[in-house]
Amino acid sequence: MQEGTNVVLIAPNLMEAFPDSDAVNDALRKFQAMSAEKHV
Repeated sequence: MQEGTNVVLIAPNLMEAFPDSDAVNDALRKFQAMSAEKHV
């Protein structure tokens, strides 16, 4: 594990949509960008 890494457990029903850390990180980055746009 890399320094500064957080471990989060994903619900079993989300495993298909988010099979790996890249999928989770991509979704979170998109969510963050959308949230930032709404607060401008």
